[in-house]
Amino acid sequence: MLVTSWHPIDGAAAAVREVHERGLACAYLTNTTSRTCDEIADALRSAGIEADAREIVTAARLTAEYVRSTYPGHGPGYSTAATSRPICRGSNWTTRTRRW
Repeated sequence: MLVTSWHPIDGAAAAVREVHERGLACAYLTNTTSRTCDEIADALRSAGIEADAREIVTAARLTAEYVRSTYPGHGPGYSTAATSRPICRGSNWTTRTRRW
């Protein structure tokens, strides 16, 4: 944890600097859904923590990556084939024909 309510934790900025100085890869995992990756990186930088938006890992970003890798070619506007995939409704699993 580096920040709480966007206020830096003591020693967080120094720890991140040490990671960067050692040449290690760095990523920032967050469950924040109300800010973009750019906004999160800006907030971290305001807290004294060097961060780039490309290093921010959000649930939305991971979900998009999963969908792209699991359903390649099924992006917006794709309508040449219908696929039958299980979808969850409440606690019951059902199968419906959907266009991805």
